[in-house]
Order: sequence, then structure tokens, then C-alpha cells
Amino acid sequence: MKILAVDDDEIICELLVGTLAVAGFENVTTAASPKEALAIIEEAERPFDCFLLDIQMPEMTGIELCEWIRKQPEYKKVPVVMITAMSDKKYIDAAFRAGASDYVTKPFDTLELGTRIKIAANMVEQQKNAEAARQETLALKDTLRRSKQYDMHHAFHLDEVEGFVEFSAFEKYHLLLNRKEYMTSGLLALRIANIQDIYSRTDDDTFRSAIVEIAHVISNVTKNDFDFLTYRGNGIFICSFLIVMRPDVEDLRLMLENELRGLILTYDDGHKMPIDLDLGDAVIPSVFSSPGSNKLLTRAVESLDRPATADFGGGSEQGLAADTLSSKSARQHFFMRSDS
Repeated sequence: MKILAVDDDEIICELLVGTLAVAGFENVTTAASPKEALAIIEEAERPFDCFLLDIQMPEMTGIELCEWIRKQPEYKKVPVVMITAMSDKKYIDAAFRAGASDYVTKPFDTLELGTRIKIAANMVEQQKNAEAARQETLALKDTLRRSKQYDMHHAFHLDEVEGFVEFSAFEKYHLLLNRKEYMTSGLLALRIANIQDIYSRTDDDTFRSAIVEIAHVISNVTKNDFDFLTYRGNGIFICSFLIVMRPDVEDLRLMLENELRGLILTYDDGHKMPIDLDLGDAVIPSVFSSPGSNKLLTRAVESLDRPATADFGGGSEQGLAADTLSSKSARQHFFMRSDS
């Protein structure tokens, strides 16, 4: 794997090179500034497979460099790991919003960093295999009625939608924030209930376009109250919010319902595509939550399959998820269909 490490501290660069070599990664280039990194990237004969970026650097920050990297077509999906002494939430948020894949704070544990880079290497290998498979599938398209680039159950990045981050980065973001010193964010899951019908009646382009249009609606409605949004696959979106800004689920339902009325989508055969959108519980960490785990994310998704519960008024016993939605009926298709 070809790696570029950018840090204005020469000692850190040397430490990174040594740590990566021990982990089995010897093809490492270092840059002492973002300006030098830009020149190295633009002159590279073969694209880099991974970037390690410090945040506080002269002339340009690592976050600004990350934004520039993500704007290059060949680097939209490569791992970008921020390695920095900046541990405030505002820096973490800015890094993931700029497109970071992971975030490691200094002083870093060399063994942990090696493991993180190995995970990044696996991601690169999976992406290369997926691209090879996609090219092979497209080559067979003339002999198949429909090729499927997107698996209905898999996550994919919606980089054209404001506020969205790739799912694996979203997971790492919440692992980081759910440590004891943070515990500030909650989650809300939404699901396209008729995703199977949409997937089976559309080709790749139409399927992804439908997901993007629905994502735009969710983004527009939630952008003032939510930090980040992601698409988990299987028709499931997950929103992140600050606990102090905990959303009113019923108000959110009504706003989304209103926006969906104006969304006109069609299947490949020209028929109108209805959108049935389910809403889960707004879940927040409690004193019983396990720091450094993604159980909160799991609970948010699982709440989509539970009957709607009464309002707990800010929390529930034994550290279970809290829910702002009051309803006596089972949770079934809260939102009106887009063709109603």
C-alpha cells in the first residue's frame, strides 16, 4: 500500500515511518507541509492508497488538505487518517465533515496505529476488488437484462448530499464520541420500508438516484438540528444529533411527510415510485452505556422494528433508549407515501 504521511514535525514523520514499517508497510512517503504534500500528490505517477494527516500545520491545515484530497476524483474513497494532538469535538467534527476516514490522537500507541492502518489497507483491497468486480459486471451488461453495481444491503457514500459521511467513518466518529469524556451525541434511524420493491424494479442508476433524492429530503429537513447523516444500506439512514438538541420526533415526522409529498420518483417502467419511510427512536447514551462501543448505533437501528413506545420524558430505566415519539400503535410506515 502506498502511503503519504504529512506532518510538520520531523520526529513524528520518522516515528510514523518506523511504526508503519513494523506493521508491514514500507512504501511510505513523508511531507513536512501541506504545500509539499500537494506537489507530491500532483507529481505522483501512481495514486496514493492512504493518507495520514496532522491538523495543525502552517499555511494550510490538515482538514483543508483533506478537503482538497476528497475533491480529486481518484481520492474520493481512499482512507484518510487524521493523526493529531487536537482532541476537541470541534476538530473531530470538522475532520469527519471534510471526509476523514479515521481519527487518531497524539501521543498515539504504535501498536494501535499499526492496527488502524491494517484496517485501512483491508479497505483499500476491498475497494480494488469491488472496482474490478464492477468493471467485470459492466463488461457483461450487454448480455444481462440488468447488472447490479449496488447491493441493496450494502452502504454506499452519498457525497453529493450535504451533511452525509461514509458509513464506516460514521461508525468511527461515534466510537470516538461515545468515550466517557464525550457522551454528547444521540442517534436516530430512518428506513425506506419498501426498499426491496424499489431495488427489484430499478436499474443501478435509478436505484441510487432514488436513494440520493430521499437523502436530500432528509438532509434538508434535519440540517439545522443534526451533526451528520449516513446511509447504512438496506434502506436505512442514521442521523447524529447533540443530546442538548434532541429532536422532537413527531415534528420531524410531519416535516418529512410534507417534503415527501413533493418528491416524484418513478420505476424503470414509468410507474410512480411510492416511498414508505419508517422512523425509529431518538436514542441517547446513558450512565449505563458502554464507552467506546457502537451499541447506541445498534439500538437506533433495532428501534425501527419495535412497536412505538410512550414518551419517556428524557430517559428510561436501565439505560435503555429514550424516545420522543408518543404512539399507541405499532410503528408501521409513519410517513405518507410520496404519491399520496
